[in-house]
Amino acid sequence: MWGLGYALDSGAYEAYVYDELAGQGKAKSFNKVYTRSLSMAYLGMAVAYVGASLIGATQYVTLLVVSIVSCLVSAFLAGLFPKEKKRLPHPEDMIRPKYLSQAWKEVRQSRVIGGLVVTVAAIIGIYETMAEYVPVYYKGAGALQ
Repeated sequence: MWGLGYALDSGAYEAYVYDELAGQGKAKSFNKVYTRSLSMAYLGMAVAYVGASLIGATQYVTLLVVSIVSCLVSAFLAGLFPKEKKRLPHPEDMIRPKYLSQAWKEVRQSRVIGGLVVTVAAIIGIYETMAEYVPVYYKGAGALQ
């Protein structure tokens, strides 16, 4: 699940960066910008891991406050991103039969998309089953008190 989430997230981020650069006529600098942003993200994660282990070993409240502040700073920075200029359809409009029939047609025509839909449904089904019944099994077996 973590790998699937990362794959979807990284692809969306990559597309966002490319679209923004292409909109400014700087599509050729995509590799440079994208690799620098990934490097900074990994550096930030490394600093966070080390800092969290140092702070968490002594004071949980400090770690909690730092975590909340970093989330607030991230939300503020996300608000500074350029606004989308394209008008996307309203979510209620996406439920209309026209969109649903187009989506169903795509799923039926493309083996890849159909396979992905079946795979994601199976993964979600297995995950939900495990989340629901594994604790019950372990509790019944006496492993959980």
